[in-house]
Amino acid sequence: ESLDKAERAVLWIGQGTRNAAAEVTAVSEKFSLPVLSTAPAAGIMSARHPNYMGCRGRLGTKPAFETSQMADLIIFVGTNYPFARFLPKNIKLIQINNDVADLGKQYDANITILADAKSFLAALLEKGKEKQETAFLKASCLNKQNWDKWLDKLADDDSDGLLAESVIKGIGATAADDAVFALDVGNNTEWAIRQLPLNGKQKMTMSSWYGTMGYGLPAGLAAKLSFPERQVWAVSGDGGYAMVMQDLLTEVKYKIPVINVVLENKSLGFIQHEKIVAGQALYGIDLLGAEWAAIAENMGAIGLRAA
Repeated sequence: ESLDKAERAVLWIGQGTRNAAAEVTAVSEKFSLPVLSTAPAAGIMSARHPNYMGCRGRLGTKPAFETSQMADLIIFVGTNYPFARFLPKNIKLIQINNDVADLGKQYDANITILADAKSFLAALLEKGKEKQETAFLKASCLNKQNWDKWLDKLADDDSDGLLAESVIKGIGATAADDAVFALDVGNNTEWAIRQLPLNGKQKMTMSSWYGTMGYGLPAGLAAKLSFPERQVWAVSGDGGYAMVMQDLLTEVKYKIPVINVVLENKSLGFIQHEKIVAGQALYGIDLLGAEWAAIAENMGAIGLRAA
């Protein structure tokens, strides 16, 4: 009934939908719903699906933010999204979770349902009435298309040298269809979450709750041990990589082939942005930098430098 009455409904998924990718996509298409995900749930629904808006917030996209701001109904499935408390207060919210303690915890939901995400979505598909494509979905999809074009324009602009957007676009174009991505903490997380073509078959891991710098390289090592037949990428900033680069010796010693990408800006860039927004002095965030490719070669790995 809520779906029938809503003019600007949104489906918002979390980690609890990890085994329900097909149901998420089917619900989005049947009920004309733009889809947002939490950052850790990026890639459950293919990032290339036109109905997928991305994530909201610092790691998110412009269309995801604007779509969620304009919503009159949000259906949270399989997430206890911690920033729900910052959503506009005039939105009707339905929350589905398999942990009763999470229901209504972050936002005073209008309807709460204790259920497994996959079984709930399957039941909704069976019982709900199909909805024609709404003007809201059309506008959201156009917004996402424009956003993607803007990112492509950034990636193709080499007037100031090689940009991070260019690197992430190149990774996306080169990565195998079932690649695994290990993302470090920092600006590199933003770029990767926004641009990697997470297609539903690929896997992604990040330090979701603790924001642990230096996560990327060891996570890539663990990913390759867990999925030895898959291509593995570890994407790090120079700050996070410098904290753990000695682990490259372990990859070399045990012949663990991981593609480690280091994005260098000689700064703790994520913190720099926070300081700029807060009007604080840019103190203690500059980095010396190093010849990361040469260090990799000295450790016995293959080192390549792009500029």
